[in-house]
Amino acid sequence: MAIVTAKAGPKLQSVQRLPAYLGILRGMLAEGREFVSTSHLAEVLKLPAIVIRKDLQMTGITGTPRVGFDLRFLVAAIEQFLGWNNTKDVFLVGVRGFGEALLAFDGFGTAGMDVVAGFDRQPELFPGGVRGKPVFPIARLGELARRMHIAIAILTVPDTDAQETADVLVTAGIRAIWDFTTPRLCLPDDVIVQKAGLISELAVLSKRLRERGLTATAEEGNSI
Repeated sequence: MAIVTAKAGPKLQSVQRLPAYLGILRGMLAEGREFVSTSHLAEVLKLPAIVIRKDLQMTGITGTPRVGFDLRFLVAAIEQFLGWNNTKDVFLVGVRGFGEALLAFDGFGTAGMDVVAGFDRQPELFPGGVRGKPVFPIARLGELARRMHIAIAILTVPDTDAQETADVLVTAGIRAIWDFTTPRLCLPDDVIVQKAGLISELAVLSKRLRERGLTATAEEGNSI
């Protein structure tokens, strides 16, 4: 058993930038544009052109000098690199609270993901499901994961239930977990865990606010 963590190295940072490229490129395609240069992307994204060139190199696609990239092939290359070119069915575990909002979110389709069902210890709280998606008791997770060949799960249970629920997911055959809980999970090495990082991102936001002198204090009258 190992504590699984994700390292934010240069390659991971490049992967994290690709969805932003993809959104812009899809918009250009919708407008009827056929080609795009790294210099134009650099201007739109406010990034150095060399960074964009290195990011796109990971996908294996090459552009044409003085012409740029064929938008159709570039979009397809990024989608294939990210694994977004074919839709994957996903389970969400822990519907109460934040999980309910994620289950109702329509934007996962752009990332090649379809959250097909939710699981909760109190499924009776959602008799009609959420936005047409059924909510089952966690006891049925293993049965349905095997029957539907589900390999990915979103984990949004309370922190106190995180490790126990993650163990249930692994036993059910889940091989990748998008983890919105705080504890570091101890799971087999062959299980991929990607932390959502909400608290760490909030820490960055708070620090940036403080650096700009925008942090209010209670004495300054920030109460409701």
